Amino acid sequence: MKLSITASVSIIVLTSPTYANDPLTHLSDQVPRIAADEVTPPQPTDNESYQTGWSLIAGSDKEQVSFKYAPITGKNNFAITLAAPLNSDGVTTLFDSKTDAFANSTTITASFNRAVITNLQFNSLHVEEICRSNFKAFDLKEADECNTAGDISELLEDLDTTQLSASDIASINDFKDEVLSPIWFYGGSISYGREEFKYFEVESITTHEENEKPYGISLSATYLKPTKYALIASLQYQKGFTAESAVTRCPTLGDSATFVECIEAQKGLPTETTNKNLKLGGRFSISIFGRDIGLAPDLTYDFEDDERSVAFPVYLFKSKEGGMNGGVRVDYESGGEGSTVSLFIGQTFKLY
Repeated sequence: MKLSITASVSIIVLTSPTYANDPLTHLSDQVPRIAADEVTPPQPTDNESYQTGWSLIAGSDKEQVSFKYAPITGKNNFAITLAAPLNSDGVTTLFDSKTDAFANSTTITASFNRAVITNLQFNSLHVEEICRSNFKAFDLKEADECNTAGDISELLEDLDTTQLSASDIASINDFKDEVLSPIWFYGGSISYGREEFKYFEVESITTHEENEKPYGISLSATYLKPTKYALIASLQYQKGFTAESAVTRCPTLGDSATFVECIEAQKGLPTETTNKNLKLGGRFSISIFGRDIGLAPDLTYDFEDDERSVAFPVYLFKSKEGGMNGGVRVDYESGGEGSTVSLFIGQTFKLY
């Protein structure tokens, strides 16, 4: 079991969804009270997200820095990500992953997706009329408060339905169903990398350095239930390279030699590998003793080599802004690094 620490910072640049005259940027934390017929949908989280920012991973086995630039966000999304290892020397400090061909390479990835809103046809302006006509039922002091900033869960929390007619209650329920209707995201990505290797010639102390170029494509689908959960599935095809084990070789001592300078390198050329992955992930939160906890598990299975990996971040700590941005992460690589435990901070938990 290995322990590492992860830190990241993100700068969010998203097109704000607009519900009537109330612009809103984070539907997961705040659902507007009055919704229009068309919205700019929210985005998936983590690697599926489209937000400009950078992140840093620092641990005993892996150190990596990445930067993502997302010039297009909204219903159609596009981003370019550059990621590079900080501690890989091409010989011994390699992260042994059997499901990720880019674990040790400098990689550029172009990703895209498109949102499909499954249901949002209800004209919710009628809900505002209900609120204005019955603002006391919503525990408001005046009708104008019906259209002030706030979220629907908070507004409806104090609703006294005994003061509303059956038709008004039905309209309120329709409104909630529409605002929280599922959203599908369909997309994909293309990745291209560069990885350095240093290896010995056969039965020699002569070494060579070689740059290999892993590449891959993926297709993904995300099912989002706003404020509830997100389910993510992706198919990945990757061509990568696996290093031979590192060895140390020393030249034969001469008659007058007093010391020997030995050389460390891999004992042979890297081996080309193929990954055919299915990756499944989920995003949801739970409450334990009144404390919110965010969970974001991922499972990857490589059908080509019968290998699997698991990542399970648990968000425990909140930032000053209120979002969960730190916690504990458990990773498992079959046939590779095995189990690792990390502490991370800076990655804000979101459903999308």
